[in-house]
Amino acid sequence: MRSRLISATSLVAIGMFLAPSLAAAGEIAWHRDVNAAWQTAVDQQTPMLIFVSSPGCKYCKMMKRNTLSNPEIARQVNQSFVPVAIEANRAGRLVKDLGVRAFPTMLVISPEAVVVARIQGYVAPRELMRRLDATVRNGAQMAQHVSRNR
Repeated sequence: MRSRLISATSLVAIGMFLAPSLAAAGEIAWHRDVNAAWQTAVDQQTPMLIFVSSPGCKYCKMMKRNTLSNPEIARQVNQSFVPVAIEANRAGRLVKDLGVRAFPTMLVISPEAVVVARIQGYVAPRELMRRLDATVRNGAQMAQHVSRNR
């Protein structure tokens, strides 16, 4: 039992050191724990980006391979969002609550818990970059509007 505890502890420590290096290497630093990612998003006042996939989904695999592996996409996601990847079969209640009906689906959720963007189906890198840029711009404009009206 003690060896399992040490192994689990070691894996957590390794994961904490690998996440920043993955981001530096041009990969998205995906969170796997939605609750921890949400807390980070709220604390940092940064939108959360949720990527919902399904294990047998051909277009999910294409999105991961062709779009989400793109270094420019990874840079934009890591700089502008708290990214979370979930599989629908492991988070059924959350997927239902978010109204996900197609795979893959990406959702951008503001720190105020508002879904500000919903991207369904396969999206090529250039198009996803365009949509993410627009979401970031719109979010910045909304934040300025809210701060002026306080």
